[in-house]
Amino acid sequence: MQYCYYDMSEFCESIKEYPDTYKFIQLAYAYAGGRSQMEDFKVVADALKLMDAVDKMEDETTAGVIGGALLVQAVITYARATTTSGRKRSRVDVTKAFDRSQKQRHQAIIDLRDEAIAHHDGHITPEGVAWVNERVYVRRDEQGCLSSNMAVVRANYVSRVPNDIHDLLEVAWPHVNEQCRMKADILLPWLQTLLARPEIAEQFEKAPFDRKSFFGAHAPDDILERPHYRSVARGIDNAP
Repeated sequence: MQYCYYDMSEFCESIKEYPDTYKFIQLAYAYAGGRSQMEDFKVVADALKLMDAVDKMEDETTAGVIGGALLVQAVITYARATTTSGRKRSRVDVTKAFDRSQKQRHQAIIDLRDEAIAHHDGHITPEGVAWVNERVYVRRDEQGCLSSNMAVVRANYVSRVPNDIHDLLEVAWPHVNEQCRMKADILLPWLQTLLARPEIAEQFEKAPFDRKSFFGAHAPDDILERPHYRSVARGIDNAP
């Protein structure tokens, strides 16, 4: 079956001055925000899956760096998906799907982001582990000469954190998916009604979605049916 693809963002921008389109556009943006949240959830899930391999690494430094990097990816992206709205994206409030215990665990992840990853506020885990423990020390030799340095202990990750994020995703992801489904059930029939207006239909046809332009000239034809990561360094034309 052949399909035509249309760019809803471009379309909504083109009709914002038309009468009786404001609420439709707001719903379209809300739907897009929820779908964007779920894309973030995919990134978080991928990071958590890769963290399983960290404990099997023999080199402690490599495990620490890679484990820490994956945890930062998971925490930052989870927080972005669940607590942050911006000019370009609205979001579904996932905390409405959480029970009291889950809300506490969710807040612990956000606190970790705020106090240990994004900032340096001496975050202590519920287990009493200092995320970063630093001490400046002074050393004096036999002649009484002094020198200084710093002793550092950094946690790459505490196993509770990825486990909590995984458990929270199992609730948040279906909740956001259901909210998106409900919005789509309203959005698509509403779009059909709007397209009965010739001036709206004309703008719709002027907003095709060019998959090759969006993903890169070498993108496979089934790119919309599978996850896709573009390497920025390789450039658009060389994207896999």
